Amino acid sequence: MHGFRKSLLIALVCCALPVAAVLFGDLLASLSRCRVDEIAVPCVLGGVSVGPVVRGLAGLGWLALAAVSTGGALLLFWALAEAAQLMGKRRRNS
Repeated sequence: MHGFRKSLLIALVCCALPVAAVLFGDLLASLSRCRVDEIAVPCVLGGVSVGPVVRGLAGLGWLALAAVSTGGALLLFWALAEAAQLMGKRRRNS
């Protein structure tokens, strides 16, 4: 069961990465005082144009929609697997 938990934890972290990327893009946009959208808006932070990076990270929001749904399904599957294991232990102990 240890390998199963480790695999699910890695999968859940991978599902959270697109969400973290969108939040990081929003942080960059806030720091450079520009808006986040698909339109080319100049975003300059410390003398460096971060507009393409911000737009790319904002575009990962579409992937985040699928990743959050997948992560929720994985959490449900994990909870059911843990519950089944606990029920199996209780039957063997009684």
